[in-house]
Amino acid sequence: GSLNWLYCPQCQRLYINRFTKIAMKEGMDAYTCRICRINKIGSAHLKASLLLPTFLKDMEAFHIKHVWNQMAIELAEADRLVFMGYSFPMADYHFRTAITRFTKTDCKIDAVLWKTDQSNGVGERYNHFFGSNRTNIFYEGVNEYLINKLPNFYDIP
Repeated sequence: GSLNWLYCPQCQRLYINRFTKIAMKEGMDAYTCRICRINKIGSAHLKASLLLPTFLKDMEAFHIKHVWNQMAIELAEADRLVFMGYSFPMADYHFRTAITRFTKTDCKIDAVLWKTDQSNGVGERYNHFFGSNRTNIFYEGVNEYLINKLPNFYDIP
């Protein structure tokens, strides 16, 4: 889910606004599903589609299942995963489960973190979860990683 997604609980249609965080707008309950309105199914009020960083998540919405299914396919084919600025919290149980189920055992892991993360245990969470033998922790931040490490990903002969 995202702050720029709303969905219709009646027909499961997903509404996305790339420029505005519509799930945060005041009066959000005024948004109704235009498809349900056109088809005179009712005036279903749109709801925010968020996956909050807590242990309680609603993963039953159609579009969430679809996104997670596509993620599983991509994870299964990946030779390297790069996490940028992600703290890998314990509350992301569903994501951790997906990573465990679908990632190849020889998939390399890069965790791109901030210098301040050296003392808060984030790097250790990655090493503990994936194993330090396949995990590279970068504490220099995203810019440094993109400039100094990314060009090495694609060694063009």
